[in-house]
Amino acid sequence: MLPKFVVRKNKLAMIDILTVYSFQILVDTFGDIPYSEALKGSGNYLPKYDKAVEIYKDLIVRLNADIANIDVSQPGFGKADVIYGDNLAKWIKFANSIKLKLGINLKASGLEGAIADNAIISASNGTFTSNGDNAKISYQVSVPNTNPLYVDLVFSGRHDFVPAKPFVDALVAKNDPRTKVYFAQNLKDADGKPLPYKGGIVGIKNSFGKFTHIGDVLQLPDFKGTYLDYAEVEFLLAEAAERGVAISGSAASHYTKAIKASMQDWGVTASDADAYLSQPAVSYATATGTWQQKIGDQAWYALFNRGFEGWTSARRLNFPALVPPSNADAAAEGKVPSRMTYPIREQTLNASNYKAAATAIGGDKLATKLFWDK
Repeated sequence: MLPKFVVRKNKLAMIDILTVYSFQILVDTFGDIPYSEALKGSGNYLPKYDKAVEIYKDLIVRLNADIANIDVSQPGFGKADVIYGDNLAKWIKFANSIKLKLGINLKASGLEGAIADNAIISASNGTFTSNGDNAKISYQVSVPNTNPLYVDLVFSGRHDFVPAKPFVDALVAKNDPRTKVYFAQNLKDADGKPLPYKGGIVGIKNSFGKFTHIGDVLQLPDFKGTYLDYAEVEFLLAEAAERGVAISGSAASHYTKAIKASMQDWGVTASDADAYLSQPAVSYATATGTWQQKIGDQAWYALFNRGFEGWTSARRLNFPALVPPSNADAAAEGKVPSRMTYPIREQTLNASNYKAAATAIGGDKLATKLFWDK
């Protein structure tokens, strides 16, 4: 095969890896979605909804093909690759890491166990192995190419975003060194000395000046956006070990690697990370609760800047045990939402297929659980 065709295959594989990544987010947001008939343009404006578990199975097949099709000796998009700078070996690691996540969710569902195990095992030997593999996108210092967080927190001129009390309190209680990065020390006493961190109350308006602010690093215009990182991969591997999948390494070893990876990625020193892990409340051998609680709580801390994945982890593991505010919207039925409802445009423009999908998943409600959320 001529190199130009190899290059084309590389490009198509890279495109498909990101497409798979996007479809997983859509499934993990809504459940059943248009898939097999989606993206057809004028060929089909009214696509049917496919079962979420069937989509997952096909996404795994697609990733396997993408991994096989990439030739690391040939280029892809060159300088236009803003994630890995055309390092095709890292694209393969990215694909395997996505496959691992698909496999873990599928395993948690109790469905298609053999497919889930095969996905996890085959991915586990080719996933991220350091923070140097993290899938991140670089932003620039000038609008409109800045990190969206900068737009929300700084450029918008708004001053009403504060970290939530449950999260702040949890990190403070464990002497987590990431607090100095996640949070600003803006609260001072009369002598100008720092006061303890104070998280905002969930579900009400909070006076911006009376609560801890978001850390400076997260407000930088060129703060990198993360698709998937090494810490999350190691937490997933810890979970795989606890779920009885035949991978190398124990749950405890992967849990420890995950925490160290997160600390390193946020600029915490190795000695501070070791001191954190030496605490009985953090060490895998002595931390409180089931393995779901140990992994779930620590994954929540590490996924601070990736709220969607933090929500996904909490839904799958049922930890942390999030408590909805007393004044939560009635549509939430007194619970932390398990999914998002389908968009209004879909309800009106694809009504027949929407109604069938809503019935199939048990109702288009915030409280309806996805197939892997037990």
